[in-house]
Amino acid sequence: MQKLTGILLVLATCSVHAELYKSVDEHGNVTYTDKGGKSSAPVQPPGLTSYSPPARHTQATPPQTGTATPETKAATNYTRLVIAQPASGSALNDASGTIAGRLELVPALNAAAGHKLEIAVDGKAASQSQGLEFKLENVDRGEHQLTARVVDSSGKVLKESAPVKIQLHRPSVARKQGR
Repeated sequence: MQKLTGILLVLATCSVHAELYKSVDEHGNVTYTDKGGKSSAPVQPPGLTSYSPPARHTQATPPQTGTATPETKAATNYTRLVIAQPASGSALNDASGTIAGRLELVPALNAAAGHKLEIAVDGKAASQSQGLEFKLENVDRGEHQLTARVVDSSGKVLKESAPVKIQLHRPSVARKQGR
């Protein structure tokens, strides 16, 4: 009985492998199937693209408040500003064109001095906040370059992150199947 259980366990954990075939008919329509034919050729499917959503934080850090003193008005020497999510090279799928992300900033943002975080899409400012998480909405499909900046109250850039390239996929009704 133990041998039978062991054999069944091995068979159940084996991966399933099926050939994939591509054929093109006289009208130029492409068909993919698991059964080969005279006019079909075996194809290797491309690797899958994966996406890791930004980490959800249950407790938000409130922005610093208080009266600005001469010490807080001085520009903070920011040493690290990076876009932690989405990662460079990510392919994002979102029908509404939303890009959610997270920044890392060292030291913490000096909100008392009027500093803000700005996210730029393709070099154009898209949002400003004092939090490390951001959400960009209604972004057009295609390849984009995201950049994060720390700006002061006059708009002067105090620190800028390295650019992150992403690809945003949005469904389109312009291209219908079978036409």
